[in-house]
Amino acid sequence: VPVDTVIVDNRAGGYQAVEHLISLGHRILAVVTGETDRAVSQERLSGVYEALDHFDIPHSQVTVIPGDFQREGGYEAMKKILKMEERPTAVFFMNDEMAAGGIQAVYTESPLKVPDDISIVGFDDTSWATATQPPLTTIRVDKGLMGSIAVQRIVQRISNPSQPPTTTLIPPRLVVRESTAPPRR
Repeated sequence: VPVDTVIVDNRAGGYQAVEHLISLGHRILAVVTGETDRAVSQERLSGVYEALDHFDIPHSQVTVIPGDFQREGGYEAMKKILKMEERPTAVFFMNDEMAAGGIQAVYTESPLKVPDDISIVGFDDTSWATATQPPLTTIRVDKGLMGSIAVQRIVQRISNPSQPPTTTLIPPRLVVRESTAPPRR
């Protein structure tokens, strides 16, 4: 159906998350996706691989774990990560809710600390991001801007219903808080 759309640039967000971790010195990473059949997961993962390619880091340095965009899914994914023989030094969760579950698992299931032993990045900058301890580094999606543009599109559509549909891509932005740090040497 041809309709106006306002969407976040998920690929750019995935890129920014991994670029941040690489810039801190992380080279062994994990990514916890949402449902793998959802476009948002595929787009964010595409950004992850683009960042790896840009910094000449082999894709094999990243473990991809399917998630479900739920806190419990993040918790279970982190339990798997904590049991890995070569544990990643950083994890990118594809939303803040799973990242909050991941942080909880670190403290419940191990003696490790965030970010001293493992860095964590989320996506969306929801209330979960500031409710975690430590506060979550995340990719901010400007929902207010998205809503404002959507309303503008509706008004334009009412006044000119025959105009072709448009797609507006909203750029995300990295918000650095306290859940990321350089890896221990």
